[in-house]
Amino acid sequence: MLVLLNACLLILFGLVGLYRPVWGFGLLILLTQTLFNLSYYIAVPLPVGYIEPIEVLIASIAIGVWRKRRAPHKARGNGTRSLDRPSAAMRRVWLAMGCYIFWQSLCIVKALGGPQGTENFHFGVRFILSSCLPWVTLYILAKMSIEDGHKVFKIAYALTIVTAIVHIAIQFTDYRPIMQAAYYVIPKEANDVAHFYEGQLQEDFVRGLPQGAILMLFFLVLNVGQFIINKARLRIGAIAATMLIFSALFITITRSFMICFLAGTLICAALALHAKCFNAKAAVRALAVCLTLVASAATYGAIRPGLLQTWSERIALLSGADSQVFSAENSVRGLENLASIAAISDHPVMGLGMPYYPQEYSLREGTTSDVHPMLMVGLVGGIPGMLLIVWLQWELFFPCLRDLRQRRKAARELVPFVSVLIMSMCVLNVLGAWGSISDTSIFSVVFFTNEMWSRRLQPSIAPSIALRGRGHARIQSTAYFDPHPVV
Repeated sequence: MLVLLNACLLILFGLVGLYRPVWGFGLLILLTQTLFNLSYYIAVPLPVGYIEPIEVLIASIAIGVWRKRRAPHKARGNGTRSLDRPSAAMRRVWLAMGCYIFWQSLCIVKALGGPQGTENFHFGVRFILSSCLPWVTLYILAKMSIEDGHKVFKIAYALTIVTAIVHIAIQFTDYRPIMQAAYYVIPKEANDVAHFYEGQLQEDFVRGLPQGAILMLFFLVLNVGQFIINKARLRIGAIAATMLIFSALFITITRSFMICFLAGTLICAALALHAKCFNAKAAVRALAVCLTLVASAATYGAIRPGLLQTWSERIALLSGADSQVFSAENSVRGLENLASIAAISDHPVMGLGMPYYPQEYSLREGTTSDVHPMLMVGLVGGIPGMLLIVWLQWELFFPCLRDLRQRRKAARELVPFVSVLIMSMCVLNVLGAWGSISDTSIFSVVFFTNEMWSRRLQPSIAPSIALRGRGHARIQSTAYFDPHPVV
């Protein structure tokens, strides 16, 4: 009965994505970037493996966008893309993406000829569906109109705020029965590390990581960057939304998120200085924003006594084995990364065709749970796969990075987005605590990249009523979008 219900839901999701692609993206965000891991419960088993809503939605959205573009007598909406984007830059992006997906798929198919090929093949197939297929949504968004792309970005922002509110409410009320359903798997034993949790339900603070944590991190860096370098007056709604997102990340007690946030803010300031749009007023704004976020953290700490003390203890652990993520001193993450490096060293060209090292390389008891995201890519496709994913990430923002000095008027729009993607590539995917190059976190990179590309478009000349004595046309950007809804 449950399988039949899930199958009906998948059919419904497919119809929504087919006839309303924007709504389909909204469902995709709801299922993968919020709470409760909803897509896991709607999976339908197949004779080989299973199918999740992610695959159904991506396929149906792609067909729906293709149908809309093929319609001969219907307009595709305002701001339809034609040749607005630089063709050479886009060709490099699609080339990098195609090479990465093709190489990883080739390595997975090649692994079938190994001694355990048939047994481990389903891990490789799941990697293609969860860590390669999401990149295709960037191509789908690029084929949609700019207006529809903005709608998807606004939906992602609105759902991020809702996720932050629900997450704070769960943590504030300390309602333990719902936590295991709301987040990932919470370990029941002290030595059982599942995904990214290190706590137990019996502890004072349960570290709950929402699915949308990466998306929250991206919007936090984006908002703070816009507050710093934009000339517009700060709005109460935007400030409140930013404080909510920061508080939601802060109460996860995750050190890597705070490091990424600080790094992203510094990168944004450096890029603004490079683009000559960082001045004394921007420095004052930066100080005011930092004080506001510190005040929000202190306020929550006063409401939940002991939170700040837990934070200080977590930070103090960085001086020990916790920071040794590639050392045997770290009995979990360090040993798993060393085992992954050994496996890649033995198979440097085409990897193992699966994102986990074989049992014979294991240096610890228990299941594989916390391998560095870059090493997971290397386990599938070897060193070439790792180089290809670095190339793909670079091509996503390099044209916009080059524009910061060449197009000064667009710098204020582009700097916050470029800083988010640089932070993702150079900090988030290096620390290894989580990453944006595997699983559903890829969607965060996709949404921000598409929005950044839209804002990179050259401003168009929009006709307007000329002022008396001045014949002119008003300069209006076709890609302008304010991401801050009324809260």
